[in-house]
Amino acid sequence: MGQSSHSLIFVYLFLATAPAATIVSELPMNGTNGSTVFTDTAGGAWTPFGTAQISTAQSIAGGASGRFAGDGSSVRNNSTTALYFPTQPFTIEFWIFPEASGLNRTGMIYLAGRSNPDAGLGFDIRIQDREIVVWGLDGWFGGIMPAGTPYVEADRWGHVALSVTPTEAFLFFNGVLRGSSPRSAISDGGNAFAIGYQWNFGGWAFQGYIDEFRV
Repeated sequence: MGQSSHSLIFVYLFLATAPAATIVSELPMNGTNGSTVFTDTAGGAWTPFGTAQISTAQSIAGGASGRFAGDGSSVRNNSTTALYFPTQPFTIEFWIFPEASGLNRTGMIYLAGRSNPDAGLGFDIRIQDREIVVWGLDGWFGGIMPAGTPYVEADRWGHVALSVTPTEAFLFFNGVLRGSSPRSAISDGGNAFAIGYQWNFGGWAFQGYIDEFRV
């Protein structure tokens, strides 16, 4: 069993005038080792592709996490209209445990996202040069790019959070603000939200474990 308990608590403060947050998707990635059932406790439905499965080898909470082998495996939301926020505020957070052999690849590694930003649609969260980056429509996350100081470590859990207001986007890793940028409206292109790999991405699939995904 890998790491299963942590003392880190991340708190994100928002203006008192902001509407109350609603959890629209929550995948604790719990279950039996080898299971291909990814249960969304907020009521959504997801389908695994490739070899994506539940694993008890590593965990942040609940004794299991999602295992992604870096072979193009992914978990995709069954609805192409789910997790779509054209102009609304939203926050995406999850834990990653990148394996060294996958993290050492040259180029961008896909983590999670809705659409096809390389074609001017949607956005996604990636790893590049051991830093978290966010790629989006018309460069609206253009300020959230590698700064030349790697901080994502292999074989160690790290927490990713992307908090977006109607006008700005803020990227955190382990509670530290790593970058911000103005945002524009999001066009989704009709592609489902995916975790681990997106077929229209064109880069590397994530290799390692993902846990406690929440929107």
